[in-house]
Amino acid sequence: MPGEVWRDGGEEWQKYILLLLKRKYGPEFVEIPDEDRGDYGLEGFSRDGCAYQCYAAENPLSAKELRERQRDKITRDIKKFIDNEDGLLEILGPTKISHWILVVPYWESKELLKHAEHKAKKIRESNLPHVADSFFINIEVEDYFAVEREQILGVGLEKLRIDPDNITQDECYDFIDDNNELVENLERKIELLSPWSSLENKEKLKTKFINYYIDGQNLLDKLNSKYPEFYYRAERTKNDRELFLETTSMISSCKPADIFNKTMSEYTEELSESLKGLENNTINRLVYEAMADWLLRCPLDFPECEAYI
Repeated sequence: MPGEVWRDGGEEWQKYILLLLKRKYGPEFVEIPDEDRGDYGLEGFSRDGCAYQCYAAENPLSAKELRERQRDKITRDIKKFIDNEDGLLEILGPTKISHWILVVPYWESKELLKHAEHKAKKIRESNLPHVADSFFINIEVEDYFAVEREQILGVGLEKLRIDPDNITQDECYDFIDDNNELVENLERKIELLSPWSSLENKEKLKTKFINYYIDGQNLLDKLNSKYPEFYYRAERTKNDRELFLETTSMISSCKPADIFNKTMSEYTEELSESLKGLENNTINRLVYEAMADWLLRCPLDFPECEAYI
């Protein structure tokens, strides 16, 4: 499936893509406001002959529903693009459109490509004065703007939310079965962190930390494959924090819960500063992954003092 599911709605998608387009083209990009008698079938165009339209279908949708909605979007807007010849000529000036590009969060069906080519062929045969002879319809996702995305996210102009895949209970059980030593570390530290909790609550806390770890690892995998700059910054920040964490926790006179909370608070600040382009939800997932990882291993440990138990 090219692309990723977008959860913030069509209007936010349009704003996001327009921001990317302006970063990509600078003054060579011309936005067409849609408040005044429609948008002519495109959000804007660049002087190199590329015209752009954005569309984010509401979720959840089946593959068939998604294909039909994206197909209908192409049909409607290409009709506008044809019918508004006079208005477009006044806006385009000497520019002729060679590519009409629909930017979507994701798409799933090759039938959409067939439909796009059918519409493009119709336009090529119409000999429209605002269209180049080599006219094509493209379907693109966010990766089309990989460079621009890194630029705007890197300075916090846009906030990105990345949701990892859902964790199954079996994944948690498998982790426990395959990592006895790490789980024993975690259980020992939970006794120090929450000595007065019931056995049931301690077991729940263990499961939560393991889920945070698996969830965060899935998220890091997504960052590594799609947003490598964010992945590099996240790993660097975590490694820098871990470098002195064991020493700090060993010499602290605070209670284990206070050490844990202080570490989490400071690391949240550090990660938020390093990853300004990520939403708080995504930052928190990465923070809890690190905290769980440090508990499972031994960078974050506590003095085993009877006074704390």
